[in-house]
Amino acid sequence: MTAPGAAPTADRDADEQANEQADEQAREEARLRLRRGRLVTAVVAGALALVVGVVALLGGFRERTDRLVAVPTGSTIATGPYEVTVARATVQHRTSSAQWEVVASGTVRTTGTTSIDPPVGDAGFLYARGEGGEVQASTRITLGDSTASQTQDTLTPGLPPVPWAVTFRFTADPGNRVFVAVFDQEYTTPYLFSDEKSWRSTSDASTMTVALEPLPDADY
Repeated sequence: MTAPGAAPTADRDADEQANEQADEQAREEARLRLRRGRLVTAVVAGALALVVGVVALLGGFRERTDRLVAVPTGSTIATGPYEVTVARATVQHRTSSAQWEVVASGTVRTTGTTSIDPPVGDAGFLYARGEGGEVQASTRITLGDSTASQTQDTLTPGLPPVPWAVTFRFTADPGNRVFVAVFDQEYTTPYLFSDEKSWRSTSDASTMTVALEPLPDADY
């Protein structure tokens, strides 16, 4: 025979267990939010530090000639898992966006063991400075023949160099030439709260001054 009050006690035990589980879940979610917040902060801080460092190196604040090595235009430059050249460049005023589009071209190949595509923006390793001092990261990279109906998406290990075109967008007329910097890269853990390794630009770069071939203005 069941003693009076046994069922309510069991119900209370079940309620307490459910509350403890809910509390633990809430604490775990709070810990995850904290870790995500720290990771985002580290990523943003790292990106800002890289941008500030690049601007300083390229003369936006004060040029660091001890970290920059001048090479002739068209030289083969080894950086991370790539070998690249920059041989020429064009400039075109995009009137609809009031921007000047600089496209530097040359060749690229991967020296690594896996297929890879070169990154752009703050995650990339190419920057350009106009004669007025404006510094811009690459915004687009086209692999293969840019005039062909279809271009390639990645670089394949073991193949010879292919043509590439690197685009930079300036908010002011860059002038008659650009100062191009190809930064060295190292394989490391770039974020404070992650053990995942990736290629990251260092503060050392190979640089060259490339004359700009002007193209007619275009809307887009």
